[in-house]
Amino acid sequence: MYPIEPQNLKKYFGNVHAVDDISLTAGEGEFLTVTGASGSGKSTLLHLLGGLTTPTSGSVLINGTDIASMTDSVRTKFRRRNIGIVFQSFNLIPTLTAEENILLPAMLDKSREQLPMPDELLDLLEIKERRHHRPDALSGGEQQRVAIGRALLMKPAIILADEPTGNLDSVNSDNICQLLRKLCDEQKRTLIVVTHDKAVAAFGDRTIQLKDGRILR
Repeated sequence: MYPIEPQNLKKYFGNVHAVDDISLTAGEGEFLTVTGASGSGKSTLLHLLGGLTTPTSGSVLINGTDIASMTDSVRTKFRRRNIGIVFQSFNLIPTLTAEENILLPAMLDKSREQLPMPDELLDLLEIKERRHHRPDALSGGEQQRVAIGRALLMKPAIILADEPTGNLDSVNSDNICQLLRKLCDEQKRTLIVVTHDKAVAAFGDRTIQLKDGRILR
């Protein structure tokens, strides 16, 4: 059983086949990158894998459980506990501190009796001294580290990242990629990264290329 395994996945928007019958697997600790031209279906595929979008047909197996067949509310709870998602635009709450942004998934999880302590994450992300700063007081690289911390808080086995270095300079981009690589190598997280950047794709174990919603290789 693979941590993530979409099968015959399709997403159509009218006559546009954004994702057209994709099946793949990603193993434990694997760093898989997804490349392709703009409009090739990369982001749509990632949103399907993360349960942010419902497929037209097909399944998305997460450790053997098909999230595509879940109701919206059940899928949201499942995603919060099992999948971490990192966005290009960071999507941090501007009124919250770095620490509060990282803790947000636990705050939203009503079943948790107490919030986990993010100290270990802050150390891993090397932003402990910035924990009380709000996003507007953080650099782009620091904001992305906070976003990664938020994705890691619930200790998901799977991390999905959509152009995670798209708003960063080359130095910060390299640092973020090294951090993501470390998560795969040392913590055995399964990571799928959508990117148009060959330098980012080079950090992966394997790359698939999309064109017109299909896998080329």
